[in-house]
Amino acid sequence: MLQNNQLLEICANLEAGKLVLLQTETIWGILCDATNDATIQQLIKLKSAKPNEGMVTMVADYEM
Repeated sequence: MLQNNQLLEICANLEAGKLVLLQTETIWGILCDATNDATIQQLIKLKSAKPNEGMVTMVADYEM
């Protein structure tokens, strides 16, 4: 479980347009701010993703 200070650091990095590597129970996830086009481009480049390739996106609720 992440500590409060770790969550604050993750949030600060995401707000600063950085990519964040986070371990889950089964895989490592690369997090970014999905509303930041420059950050999304960084992620696409890092993954060598094709333009039409899908990615998992997590949101808080349907409206988001």
